[in-house]
Amino acid sequence: MAGLLLVLALTMAQSPSFDVASVKAVQLTGADTYRANLGTVLHGEVELTNATLSDCLKFAYGYSTDEQIEGPAWIKDKSVRFDIQAKSPPDTPRPQSLVMLQKLLTERFQLALHKEQKTRSYVALSIGKKGLKMLPAAADAPVNKSNNGLGHIISPHMSIPVLALLLSRFMRQPVIDQTGLDGFMTCIWNGRPRIRTLRTLHPAQRSTPRYPSSLD
Repeated sequence: MAGLLLVLALTMAQSPSFDVASVKAVQLTGADTYRANLGTVLHGEVELTNATLSDCLKFAYGYSTDEQIEGPAWIKDKSVRFDIQAKSPPDTPRPQSLVMLQKLLTERFQLALHKEQKTRSYVALSIGKKGLKMLPAAADAPVNKSNNGLGHIISPHMSIPVLALLLSRFMRQPVIDQTGLDGFMTCIWNGRPRIRTLRTLHPAQRSTPRYPSSLD
């Protein structure tokens, strides 16, 4: 395991970094509700607001549920939240931005990570037999105009991994993206057990996700 962590450290050291990055702990106000940005990448800028460390890791590594990440209890505690803003050149590819976010989190929180295979029950988000009904996001669709809350998700511009992450939160069970869809979509969920625009959303029986992770 020490060798694996050494390789991880060397890889992170050689990977590119943000030009400017800020990670700040949120000062709690005592409010019962709050608005959170669980991760956006736009023109080389990465932003998360009111996000737990687990939320940050899920966005950086493409996970959709807290059950895929293990570690100290505080990383999932919603009373311990962070605001992250990071900038790189506007033409920075999204995958590279996420790799830089992984490096930023590893450095700022002094993380040591490794992966384990574990059996988990989950809900699979997949395309039905009649094909995709979800529409691609319009080129001029606003990025920050989502209306998301318990029982509904309405967004003109959302990636499927983020949709799976939100569904995991609202349905209180792991939701794994198995659509294979890239890019951004127009997403509408009305709180029922299946997505109106993606025909299939079904429980998997004791299936093992392809990318479980743990954090020490």
